[in-house]
Amino acid sequence: MNIYDNKHYKKLIIIPLVVAIISALLLPGLKLGIDLRGGVLINAPLNQPVDQNELSQALLSEFAIEELEVRTTSGVSPGIQIQFLGESTLLKAEGFINSENYDAVIETLRPTTTIVETGDKKENAEAYYSQAREGFKNKLIASIASRTGVGKTDFSVQDVGPSLGSFFWQQGQNALIFSFILIILLVFIFFRRIMVSFAVIQAAFFDVLFSLGAMSILGIPLSLPTIAPLLMLIGYSVDTDIMLTERVMKRKAGKASERAMWAMHTGLTMTGTTLAAVLAMYVVSSLTSIAVLANISLIIFIGLIGDLLATWLVNAPIVIWLSEKKTRKVI
Repeated sequence: MNIYDNKHYKKLIIIPLVVAIISALLLPGLKLGIDLRGGVLINAPLNQPVDQNELSQALLSEFAIEELEVRTTSGVSPGIQIQFLGESTLLKAEGFINSENYDAVIETLRPTTTIVETGDKKENAEAYYSQAREGFKNKLIASIASRTGVGKTDFSVQDVGPSLGSFFWQQGQNALIFSFILIILLVFIFFRRIMVSFAVIQAAFFDVLFSLGAMSILGIPLSLPTIAPLLMLIGYSVDTDIMLTERVMKRKAGKASERAMWAMHTGLTMTGTTLAAVLAMYVVSSLTSIAVLANISLIIFIGLIGDLLATWLVNAPIVIWLSEKKTRKVI
């Protein structure tokens, strides 16, 4: 059965259009990871079961932590993941440091921190902040260790300031934008037609949008590790779409709808093989509690599903229409 061999094949575009609108509506719920917005991420292996809700409540009652999230992972290597924006007093002091209000930093932290002050207010403020931050981290680790049975040396702590997180976020955005610009130029140089270039680019854009919407639903934060699979999806999408466009627009055997169907058979084989490999990576990384690899493989898997919709329900009808239009002009 050839889904393109009828006069209503253009209506296939409606399905991805609806999915794209739903994905766009989900974007406000997408969270930024610690490395893009700043904050603290603590990871540790677990040797015994831990109630994450009970631990979260205990930490909130002991410390003034903002935006705390506690997660436990199961599998071959169970562990615990704790992330939060920061401790309220330290966040307040950090704001004063950024605005160069060093007197306010000292007044905020002096009740809980003791240092030997010098004549330089900036040095005093930074010393107060550094010592207060280190003291908070040590107390927090000790509290978590006592409640989970994890050794204090088994914790890994990732601490990213808001300014550095903002820098990383800007760099990630630049990488995505630069990728799209380069792809637009290369596709236009290869095919020399604006509509063909649009057909290829929309598929890459749809893949990213679809993946971001799914990440919002699944609670996967957008971070530096999860930006990488989005860039990979752009490259994969363009590869599939160029194969489709080249076969439909440049080959002459059969009708345009038949050439598109032949291309679909090849494309589905390519994508199906990749989906199987990515699914295997997701299963293994989930069982071994490698969260970064699990998220990367899941995003790629979801993005490839989106690519099937964008390529064969949007791009294919567009290039078939362009090919038929070109044939009518020749006749």
